[in-house]
Order: sequence, then C-alpha cells, then structure tokens
Amino acid sequence: IELYIGGSGNFRLNLPTPIKYKANRKDMSKPVHLEACQEYLMKHMGAIKVKGLECDDFVNIRTIEVNKMVGVKGILITTDKDALATFSDEVYVYKANTLYHLSEPLGGLWLDNSGKVKGKGLKWQITQALISGDQVDNYLPRLHFNKTYGEKSWYKDVKDIDNLQEFLKFATDKFRSLVGDIVEFKDWTGKEQKMSYLELADLYFSAAYMKTSNNDQRTFQSLLKEYSVEY
Repeated sequence: IELYIGGSGNFRLNLPTPIKYKANRKDMSKPVHLEACQEYLMKHMGAIKVKGLECDDFVNIRTIEVNKMVGVKGILITTDKDALATFSDEVYVYKANTLYHLSEPLGGLWLDNSGKVKGKGLKWQITQALISGDQVDNYLPRLHFNKTYGEKSWYKDVKDIDNLQEFLKFATDKFRSLVGDIVEFKDWTGKEQKMSYLELADLYFSAAYMKTSNNDQRTFQSLLKEYSVEY
C-alpha cells in the first residue's frame, strides 16, 4: 500500500472563478491533531506528502502509472467522488465499500438512494464541470446560467446517450445555451473577466478535472479535439 498526504501548492486556487476555489473552508477549524497524524503516517507508515498538486490528482496519476506496469493492477482507495470521473485510462477505484472498474471512457450516470445524480467516467466528469459544480470545493458553473437548469434535468437529457461524440456535442451545445456566447463577470480578485462559452467551459473543467500525468494540459476544448467533436 502506498499512502499519500496533501501538502502545499494547488493551481486551482488561482483560477479566476467568481468565488475562490475552496474559499468556503477558510473559516473552518482544522482538526487539532491533523499535523500530528500526518507526521505519524509519514514517520511510521511511509506516507509521502504531495506538493504542487492536490493529493487527489497525484493518487490518480500514480494509479495510472502502476496500471501500466506489467502484471500489476493499481487500486485507488479514496472517499473522493472525483476519482470516479477518470475517463482516458483504465482505473480501479475502491470507494464506499464498492470496487469500480473504470474501463471505458463514456461511463454513465445513475440516481442514488436519495435521488441524487451520481456517475463515473466522462459523463460524471462533464456533469461536475459544466452543470452541478461542487459546493464542497466552491466552484459553481450555474452562477453563469441564464435560466434554471439542474442536474436532474441534465440526467434525463443525457442518461441514455451511449455515443461519446454525441454526448460531448450535446454537452457543448447545452452549456452554450445556458451561458450564452460571451460571459462577463467579476472574479474573486475583483478583476473583470470576459470569456467565450468555451473559455468558461475550460475554466470549470480545470476545477473539476483530475490530472492523469504530471504534464497533463487537457482542457475542455482540447477534449473536443481529442474526440473529433465539431463545435
């Protein structure tokens, strides 16, 4: 077992979103013994503190690296829902007593016992990036929507789409209809921003996307090109 602990450095903190990434946590008290627990894990369990990336990114990268070794399968053990959004590499994720095998890019969506939309693969990635956002991490694309459109409506619209290119085309067109061609807003630093709908999609994709390698530069627009989706 390899153990990793989150450290310093997170490029998402500099994203020009209306509300700063994870700023909703600034007044929260950290557990009193957090640092002591981290020191214990590093000293006695061989845990490694990650810097420059979020721990979530790093364990995803590391799992993919291990999976590419001969005769080895890496399993990402996490409580983070974002881990199920991996779509470009085969990954095993153990979460909430369930082992997920993410073996094909498109993935799918479903409703949990409470009626909330959950998912895996590309469908889950785009759901978080362009529709639902993440209240825990404090990025909310719906702040730019020009009409009410929630994740339940999105779920009904895309749950039965089984073609990857068709799904991405629908997602692109739907996002454009929700935010308009040009979006103007003030970011969390007070700076006025003016973006095309695709640039705005790139912004929120960056907030949601877990990297698959240290030099991963994928954006929403590059994703469309990667899968030959016209827009």
